[in-house]
Parts: sequence; structure tokens; C-alpha cells
Amino acid sequence: MKKICYIDVIRVISFGLIIYYHLIIELINREFLTIETAPFYYNSNFHVATCAVALFFMVSGASLMLSSERKEKFSIAQYYKKRFFRILIPYYVASIISFGVLCRFTLPKEINPLMLLLNLFAMDGYASTCGADVLYLMVGEWFMGCLMILYLLFPLLRLLVVKWPVKTFVISTVLYVILVVFYPFDLNVYQNVLVKGYEFLLGMILVRIYNKIPKKVLFITIPFIVLLFVSPAALPVYESFLITGVASAVFITLSKFEPQFRKLNVFNKVTGIICKYSYEVFLIHHAVIFVVFNRALTEYGAAANIPLMCVVSIVLTIIAAIVIHFISKAVMKLIDVIFGKKKCKTK
Repeated sequence: MKKICYIDVIRVISFGLIIYYHLIIELINREFLTIETAPFYYNSNFHVATCAVALFFMVSGASLMLSSERKEKFSIAQYYKKRFFRILIPYYVASIISFGVLCRFTLPKEINPLMLLLNLFAMDGYASTCGADVLYLMVGEWFMGCLMILYLLFPLLRLLVVKWPVKTFVISTVLYVILVVFYPFDLNVYQNVLVKGYEFLLGMILVRIYNKIPKKVLFITIPFIVLLFVSPAALPVYESFLITGVASAVFITLSKFEPQFRKLNVFNKVTGIICKYSYEVFLIHHAVIFVVFNRALTEYGAAANIPLMCVVSIVLTIIAAIVIHFISKAVMKLIDVIFGKKKCKTK
């Protein structure tokens, strides 16, 4: 199966927007900007982060679906093993680094040690969002916990998509609409694992049929995207529908340019390199931004150079991501050696 280029493009866009959001939110929290003055942060229908996160969940589902279909037979055991190594080991490495920088390897006294079990399963960010008193190290954000739940459910979701794609889409869409309209939870709707699960499922479905969708759909998706971003007034539609809708429209639109993306060799190499470290960037970027801004504003206050803080944050995030990536690979190789999967070379 050929590599699908538009998936990398979507991943770069979603990660770029998430990093941009955290840079802006730090400036807003520290009163350098306001929601009204922050560029490309919020419009009358949604703010940039919610769209980026929806895209992130869609591309996560799509990537897993592609990966599972590259093999002749899908093995649930191999799937869980691979997910553990690829997801949790970099998460543990990033958490240790963040713990050392933010907490100086000292557990806050008010934290219940039993709550550290949530950190062990990458659920601390999501639990913090839900109001739990946990040691949140800014690694992986709140949606890391959502992803862990969806990764666990992926074999079941994959079975539904492969065996009954139309029924799965129709039933899940009806349930999604009912959930949003009659939303019973206190948690923000765009942070609910059920809503994110629908977007995850959409990515799984769309990546299997993108080449069957007629190109004429661009006459619908592109105007829809433009309308949502430039409309001076809020549309009379539930915000969650708009978020999922615009993310789906972006996903479909970019998929229709797949033939053009494949011809851009240099562009594909660049996006490929970025995506190679994108997960590690996602894990550590918020902690790096927080530390850089906190240090700079503590020392220089209002005289701090904002563009320089942003550049330093991005550069240090890239460096940290590369370090985490190679440490994680070394740990994985060590585990293979310990369990006898690879024999050490001896002279």
C-alpha cells in the first residue's frame, strides 16, 4: 500500500495549530493578549484549538486504520504490544523529563500517591480536566487520556468499520447527534471521549473511502470551511457540530488533493520528517512553552520579548522531541534485548 501523503499534511496542520494555541493561551493568561486581540484564535463559531483537536482525533483514527490494513492479518495482541511501545514509552520519557523540570523530582505533598496510577496509564491530563486532584505534568494534554481509551477500543471499532461500514456510520452519527443535542455531562462537549470517539471513527471511515468520494465535493467543503472561518455572526448550529463538521471538511478537502501532494517530493520529505517527531512534539510542547514563558516573564516581566519567547519555545520543543525520540528508541531496543527478541552482538 502506497503512503498516503495527505495524512501527513493533516497531522502537521493539527499539531501546528495546537502549538500555536498554547503559545497564544500563555500570552492571554499572562495578559499580553486578550481573546479579542489574539490573531486567528477565536471566531464567532469556534476557536482554533477545538478544530485542531478534532483533526488530530480524525487523523489518529485514520493512521491506525491504515496501519492495520497494511498487514495481511490484523493481530489484536500485536496491535496492543505495538501501541504500548510506541505510545507509552515516549510518554514515560517525556513525563520523567517534565517531572524533573517542573517538580525537581519532588512529589507535591498534597498529591495522593495512589493518583500516580493515572500518570502510569497516561490519564493524568484527562483526569485533571474532569476535576480530579492529580499530578498533571503537561505531557500529552487532556486528549492523551481520550486517545488511550480509543486505542483500547480500536480493535472493536475496526471490526465494525470493516464488517458493517454503512451501518456503523449511520448508527454512530445518530448517537452522536443525540448526545450533543441532549448533552447530560458537566465536562465540555468537545472534551468528551464519546464525541472525540465519533471523530476518531470518522477518520477510520473516511481514510478507507477517500478515493471513492467525487471531487465535486470540493464545491461543498471549501465554501463551508470559508463560511465558518469568515462568518461575522455565529451560525445557529451547535458548536460541536460545527467543530466536527469543519474538521471533516478539511480532512475530505485535503484528501482530494492527494494526487498533487504525491508529486511534491521535497514537500513530502519535509512533512515526513516533521511527522517522524510529531508525537514527541505533541507530548512535550506544552511543558516547554510553560517553562520558557515562566522563566522569561519572571526575569524580564513586561519587557520580555514575546517573539523571541515563541521562537525559543519552538526550538527547545524540537530539541526535546528529538531527544525523547532517540531515548525511547534506545529503551525499546533494550527491552527487546532483555526479553531475548534480539541477541546482543558479541565478538
